[in-house]
Amino acid sequence: MQKLSSLQFSGQLFSAEALFQWIDRLSDRLGLSQPPVVTREQLQACPPQSLGQEWIELVTRNGYPLLTSGPRRKQLHDAIHVLTGYDTDDWGELEVQVFLLGCKFRHLHLPIVAGLLRRLGRSGQLTGPWRDRVQAAYRRGQAAADTFDPDNWPAEYLLDMPVVTVRECLGIPAQ
Repeated sequence: MQKLSSLQFSGQLFSAEALFQWIDRLSDRLGLSQPPVVTREQLQACPPQSLGQEWIELVTRNGYPLLTSGPRRKQLHDAIHVLTGYDTDDWGELEVQVFLLGCKFRHLHLPIVAGLLRRLGRSGQLTGPWRDRVQAAYRRGQAAADTFDPDNWPAEYLLDMPVVTVRECLGIPAQ
């Protein structure tokens, strides 16, 4: 499966980089931008199987930059992939976005979800029980809503903890 490199909204193609830049500009205007939550060096210093180590491994393995600008929620996006166990391909990105909708509704997620569904449909990947998979991610987000705030969770204080322990502390159900 393809990694998320671009999204299509209303017939227009946007790169993930362009989307992140747009989010940064908007968050600057709204006063939501934060200083970097973590650094590459902090993550690299974390022990094996910890949140920090799994996060830097995901970013490095996929050739992604560490997100260090814009709102906190954007900066922690790849850590959400680690916490949820959802991949970084189109399906995994869809599951993360739907999980986040279940946790804490944000309008921004709707066009991203629509773009991913369209992309998956065009590539023939919306087969079998795809609705069940989407609903499961949403329900999982709802189950974590009382204990996990994707805008304010204390990632920088949990970096050295094993991922499974962080999931338990934040109330994120197993897949």
